[in-house]
Amino acid sequence: MLEEREAIAFNQHGPAGASGSTGSPGARGEQGPRGPTGTVDASQFFTKEQSDARYPSASLFGNPVSVTSGVVGDSSCFDGEIRLIAGNTAPANWSLAHGQLLEIVGHEVLFNLIGTDYGGDGISNFRLPDLRGAEPRGAGPAGVNYFICTAGIFP
Repeated sequence: MLEEREAIAFNQHGPAGASGSTGSPGARGEQGPRGPTGTVDASQFFTKEQSDARYPSASLFGNPVSVTSGVVGDSSCFDGEIRLIAGNTAPANWSLAHGQLLEIVGHEVLFNLIGTDYGGDGISNFRLPDLRGAEPRGAGPAGVNYFICTAGIFP
């Protein structure tokens, strides 16, 4: 029985001791081979002036409205383009896409694009699409609405 107690006492571990200090880092290895070198083809690069002439600048809220031949058009949108915008106030030349009736006179280009697909008599008026409830999931009460460009440019 004494031997049995000694065996049990021998197999039990005591509390762990404190950790020792970390050794210093080893020697650094050799540097790898150098990568390939070559020339850069700058023939496709443009100066700022060339780039500005080639790619017209745009602002965060689109380009200003321009008047051409008596027709007012927002050059930052295409007729019939639909955008998801935070808020309930329509920007200039945009309308909420809430299924409202528009007169054909004054919106001929938009009428030629969507016709009476969403309603209207096709003689004097037509209806815009009603996208209420189609907002992205989780939009909640943030006031996110779909707007349709009613007086933009036609490509």
